[in-house]
Amino acid sequence: MTIIETRGVWLTTTGSEVFKSRERIAEAMDFLAQTGFNVVFPVVWTKALTLYPSKVMQQTFGVEIDPLFVGRDPLAEVIAEARRVGLKVIPWFEYGFASSYNLNGGMLLEKKPDWAARDRDGNLVNKNGFEWLNSLDPQVQNFILNLVLEVVKNYDVDGIQGDDRLPALPSEGGYDQVTVQRYHQINTISYQAQRHNTQKPGSAWLLR
Repeated sequence: MTIIETRGVWLTTTGSEVFKSRERIAEAMDFLAQTGFNVVFPVVWTKALTLYPSKVMQQTFGVEIDPLFVGRDPLAEVIAEARRVGLKVIPWFEYGFASSYNLNGGMLLEKKPDWAARDRDGNLVNKNGFEWLNSLDPQVQNFILNLVLEVVKNYDVDGIQGDDRLPALPSEGGYDQVTVQRYHQINTISYQAQRHNTQKPGSAWLLR
């Protein structure tokens, strides 16, 4: 079996000018190829926005692409310039199930409040400043899955990368109404009883 060494660089919108123009992207790909890298991981889902024109986002939230890139397709530009110099491209879904950063859920939860992840006190889950979508909700799962499929089906990519926010959910989550109801269906001990006695069966679920 041939072992291929991966020498990759992640392209982000934070503290970077690479996505500012097609010319900057081309320069970056030239530099990476000349320096010995063979894979780029361009961010395509960050701050609850895509870096490509997304029908899924347009249909679900009325926002086709990050406003900074209206009229462009940064993902397509990266792929074209990367292929020109022999680099592989693996799009990076950086935000995963995060909805916002210190914005109380941001646009996603403003329009879809039922998609919020909740802790045991009913509060929006916040971990290290990130607010969270409920990754246990089938509608939320389908939304993220459709974003991934949209990229895979429409672009010549070599893979997909998640993040620590995909597929993870903070351990404080899992107390939204839908998930609690599902818990009731498979457990005979009531949720309220366990809140007052964490030694009973199922307490591990409450303490996560």
